[in-house]
Amino acid sequence: MIVGISGACRCDELVKMKIGDINFLKNRIVIVIPDTKTHRPRSFLITKPDWIKIVNQYNDLRININNERFFLQVRFGKMTMQPFGHNAVGNFPKKIAAYLKLNNINTFTGHCFRRTAATLLANTGGDVLQLKRLGGWKSSAVAEGYVENSLDGQLKIASMLSSSSEIGGYICPDTSAASCSSNSLIVMTIQMLLLI
Repeated sequence: MIVGISGACRCDELVKMKIGDINFLKNRIVIVIPDTKTHRPRSFLITKPDWIKIVNQYNDLRININNERFFLQVRFGKMTMQPFGHNAVGNFPKKIAAYLKLNNINTFTGHCFRRTAATLLANTGGDVLQLKRLGGWKSSAVAEGYVENSLDGQLKIASMLSSSSEIGGYICPDTSAASCSSNSLIVMTIQMLLLI
């Protein structure tokens, strides 16, 4: 989950991830995805200390393991030579949702890693360009959808609307009188539409 969300990874990218794609540094982990769905390599970092510790603990289980794939199955606290397959990785979000006792666990798919990463970034003020970089999207349309629906964007709009004042019976932002008349016209139109 940590790697999947940190890099907005597709299931296939997690399945194919190799130990050579990961650089463990003191205060960060650098991960390169050399082959993506869009055929453009991308990289990302894990910098949260708790997350670095967990990924390092998982990597420490690789003692005497000679398999280049990073995500290998762990049984009884020991890593096996068996890598995780696409279906197993795709089922992780469902297992996490079941553990957290969330509703509709069957709606949690492998795409949750990408969706969660994009939503978290958008909700903390990430813009379209940052989202495209994170997820490796070529088109801006997907990234724009996350920004438009972000909590941060909604809070900014709500803040702008709530900072307005009432002038002449109509709500008008604290701006010049010239813009106030056009804003009042817009507000009047909206108020009339609400009465219809």
